[in-house]
Amino acid sequence: MKTRHIVCGVICTLVAVLCASAGFAADKAAKVQSIQLKEVFVTANREEQLEKDISQSVGSVGTEAIDVTTTNGLHEIMNRIPGVVVKNRFGSDDVVISVRGSGIRSNFGVRGAFIMIDGIPLTEPDGQTRLDVIDLAAVERVEVVRGPASIIYGGNTSGGVINLITKKGEEGFHSDNRIMGGSFGFFKAYTSAYGTEGNFRYHLGASHTQKDGYRAHSKTEGQRFNGNLEWELDDKSSLQMMLAAAAVDIKIPGGITRAQMLANPRSALANNVTNDFARYDDRFRYGVKYRRELTDHLTGSVTGYWDWRRLDHPIFQFIEIDRIATGGDFRLSYDRPLFGHDNNMVFGYNIQYQSSDTQRYQNAGGNRGALTVDEDTVIDNSGVYFQDQFSILPNLKLTGGARWSLVEFDLTDDFPADGNQTGFRDVEEVTYHVGLNYQPTEEITLFANHSTAFETPTESEFTSGLTGGFINLMPMLVDNYEVGVRAGFDVLGMPGQVQVSWFHMEFENFLLPRTVGFRTTFSNAGTAENEGVEVGLAIDPLPDLHFETTYAYSDFDFTAGAFTGNQMPGQAPHIVFGLLEYDLFLPWDIMLKPGAEVRWSDGYFLDDINTVTNSSFTTLALRLNAERGNFGAFIRVDNVADELYSDGSGINSSGGRFFNPADGRAVSGGVSLKF
Repeated sequence: MKTRHIVCGVICTLVAVLCASAGFAADKAAKVQSIQLKEVFVTANREEQLEKDISQSVGSVGTEAIDVTTTNGLHEIMNRIPGVVVKNRFGSDDVVISVRGSGIRSNFGVRGAFIMIDGIPLTEPDGQTRLDVIDLAAVERVEVVRGPASIIYGGNTSGGVINLITKKGEEGFHSDNRIMGGSFGFFKAYTSAYGTEGNFRYHLGASHTQKDGYRAHSKTEGQRFNGNLEWELDDKSSLQMMLAAAAVDIKIPGGITRAQMLANPRSALANNVTNDFARYDDRFRYGVKYRRELTDHLTGSVTGYWDWRRLDHPIFQFIEIDRIATGGDFRLSYDRPLFGHDNNMVFGYNIQYQSSDTQRYQNAGGNRGALTVDEDTVIDNSGVYFQDQFSILPNLKLTGGARWSLVEFDLTDDFPADGNQTGFRDVEEVTYHVGLNYQPTEEITLFANHSTAFETPTESEFTSGLTGGFINLMPMLVDNYEVGVRAGFDVLGMPGQVQVSWFHMEFENFLLPRTVGFRTTFSNAGTAENEGVEVGLAIDPLPDLHFETTYAYSDFDFTAGAFTGNQMPGQAPHIVFGLLEYDLFLPWDIMLKPGAEVRWSDGYFLDDINTVTNSSFTTLALRLNAERGNFGAFIRVDNVADELYSDGSGINSSGGRFFNPADGRAVSGGVSLKF
């Protein structure tokens, strides 16, 4: 079984290269198609698709929004999408992303959202995602599908799908260079080279980031490299190769009590300092994607990737992990009328394989002590899927699909001194999606859908017991209903867009973390329901004045089990975001872009029994960006009022250590040069 899936993953990569090799002989002129990004949304089914044709809630953040940030992490842009919350726990390299409450149970990493880079999975086969290889400076656009998307992507998509589209080469040769710094020892330098050569275009970028941190024992440092290489082989086929590498060192200050936060928010948990809690993570990955128009109606694509990771992680124990992951996707898309109506069918098979060699030692002051756990874990995640979009009428589309998924966990205990913990778990599920999309006018889209999903426990959740081996956990099952509307408008010469969605989600075997001493373990907490409303509005009151606001409401409760009637911990019932920015054009070709961002979060519970709350908070950020030709500069102030609040609070923490104080007032600035 192990050998078979290694071979399958490698074959996916090799086939993509071999299928494309013949095209290199044809040295044709570059044929880079111009895509109007405002009209194309590319993540819903791994095919370019008009946003107005999608029967789910979608959102995106583009280059203009990214370029006015410090590019220090996804938390700087993702809160602009309603229903998406990014909590910065222990620095920008350790964030928690929640889509419709999907990731609230995660005390580390990202859960419940399937994350891709250029359509290639970053999420691991068990549903865990680490964001270390992502450099926001190399990202052109972030797209989000909200709500379960298990048909194409498999389980572990209860919240939705996030696709990060990296920058591409432009005609000629160019370079983008940035340097910035700020409060709490923040420093970042970024450089990139990009361009085209015949039918080949490329974008290569590298960065160094460091920060001493607002809190004690919270220093972070990281180096990253990202590459995007594309060949247009002929008028029917293309090849893309993605490269990414990262070396990230993070000190972990840990959660503290409310009293400690009020007395000294910059303090760290004493035990974390004594035992040097940290994460040292090295990672390298590459992916290949080949696409070809086989006939006028049939398109085929092959995707493959390979991922290596080395982790040294002194926490409650000293954890060492060596991990290899590989995977691939084979897909056919058939676009041809059916019974005289437009129709598009997608068939596919994808597989992910992961092998981990894990040792745990006693933590002796941040060093390895006696060996306590030595185990090898293999995860296979595979599935077959079908999806069809049928035009009942020219403006009424029906989408339906189903998927069979099998996820297998195989653990071998190499340290039998404490008993043989060897074990096997598997999860087999069939999920489906059905949706309607109706466009009464060109400007208005009404949509509704019903979909199911499931989430397996991750490897770290399955093995979160103190003595190794698998603990008793069930997969979480999700049932989702959604209706919504997207519309463009022009009122008194003020153009804008609005999107409103209502959703209802039902969960069985909901997974929640619980801290015991200084380690986190997991359990199934019964059934739950999450009902919510999301609103997004963007409008230009004046030609150079832009305003955005989002609102998310969530009623997330336990409906059966020991905590029936209680609110789900970690989920704020109300969240509001607002943005105002102005383009000011001055003489000598100078453009200034002042902006203000405000975010308000309602208070919420931090434990199952609803006794501990995280207080509501409001943050304000002010910024000023300036451009003249190829030169740029910016200054930014975050948390202007220096508000004391906990953004990435822990769930069900022991000893009252729920709170992770966010940065106080922070000033940053920088310059850039492009040529």
